[in-house]
Formats: sequence, structure tokens, C-alpha cells
Amino acid sequence: KWKELFEEDRILLIKSPIVIAKKGKEIKRFYDLEDFTKESLDNSWAIEYNKGLGSLSIDEYDLMINDPVVEFLEYDSGGNSSLETAFGKNSLPRKQWLMQ
Repeated sequence: KWKELFEEDRILLIKSPIVIAKKGKEIKRFYDLEDFTKESLDNSWAIEYNKGLGSLSIDEYDLMINDPVVEFLEYDSGGNSSLETAFGKNSLPRKQWLMQ
């Protein structure tokens, strides 16, 4: 039931930057810590660590909406039950999951 959505690239993750580095007008956005640690930035860069969407400025949030960095997710048969719980017709498993 859910596999078709993955095959049509309808299931995706919109990524938010974990780290934003600024130096003058130059901005570098990092979407995982591994990429950030690989980059050798000197002390002239201002580094912002973002804990989530609430940490983003309005401009950064606008950029996420209008020019998103996306990651298409691959189908995994083990995810069927999770998707069925979250989006299936039977609401009882969803209610139990949300109450955890």
C-alpha cells in the first residue's frame, strides 16, 4: 500500500540546517554534523547551532519553504507498520502511539 508512494518519490524529508556558518555575506549551511566537522572553518566564521525549527530565523525558515533541501526516502518493508499506524484508517493504534 505504501510502497507506491516511495516509488513515485512522494515520501521525502525536508532537511533543516543543523549548523549555519556566516562570514560577512557568505553563508554555509550544514545539514549534518559530519559535513560540518569535515569543513575547516577559521575563527572568522560565526557559527550558529540549531536545535530545531524554532531556532531558525524567519529568513532561514523562508528559505527552507521556498528552496528546500530534500532527501528522498527509500522503501523499507519494515516501515509499513509504522506508516499504517500513523496514517491508516484504524485510529486506535495511532492514538496509542501518540499517548506513549
